[in-house]
Amino acid sequence: MKPNCTIVRFDEIGIKASHTRGEFISVLFKQLKKLMPDAKIKLSPYRIIIFSKNPKKSAILASKVFGINSASPAIMVDRDIELIKKVAYSFYKKGKSFRISCQRSDKEYQFNSQEISRMVGEYIFNKGGNVDLINYDLNIGIDFFDKKAFIFCERIQGFGGLPVNSQGKILCLMNNERDYFACLLMMNRGCLPIVVGKNVFYKKLIKNFSYLKISFFKKLKYKNFLGVVSGNNLNNLITDFECPIFYPLAFIDENFVREKFKAMN
Repeated sequence: MKPNCTIVRFDEIGIKASHTRGEFISVLFKQLKKLMPDAKIKLSPYRIIIFSKNPKKSAILASKVFGINSASPAIMVDRDIELIKKVAYSFYKKGKSFRISCQRSDKEYQFNSQEISRMVGEYIFNKGGNVDLINYDLNIGIDFFDKKAFIFCERIQGFGGLPVNSQGKILCLMNNERDYFACLLMMNRGCLPIVVGKNVFYKKLIKNFSYLKISFFKKLKYKNFLGVVSGNNLNNLITDFECPIFYPLAFIDENFVREKFKAMN
């Protein structure tokens, strides 16, 4: 069986109040739609569901949108336990160890998460599967929401944080790689960058975030921003602006940031 959809999980959005969460999800929806104009995207209080020709590609694209925790190509089926067992088994690979992880956002189902994991795991075990709850090779996940079951095995990690442009615009001084990473960290906090500096770093942003309207100026002309962002450390402070100045890399290991955004080229 092949995946027929992509499920997208929220990051910090999930802990916000319902009104705020709804606004943030709307921002995510618009950005995902720009990335995947031909896909059908369905909003849910628990997940975003994407229906496209290539669920794996959709998961990879979605994982690069700030505000998303992770995405998985999945098989959506009715909540029939016998059908769920068979679909879960289709993800099993002979000779590999496995475990079942179940999450029920929809609590109306007749079985609880432990019962579902036990029944599905027992089914795969009886067909020759090797169960290992700790040192497993495959984690077969089952999510229940929107009155459907979603079975998956792959989880593509996203950048998390908040959706870009949910927290206002900031001026990013872009002259070197540290400035570029500082900009990414502020985007991770929901800010939309206005770039001033070298065109090469602006082109990197546009390449990775084609769905965003990011302004670029060689010299400062734009004044409508909430603050200034720099990759400088505290030994090289900026004093040219009468507004908040942010130094995201001041107390963070640059290698940590490089690893976090390694998917960016």
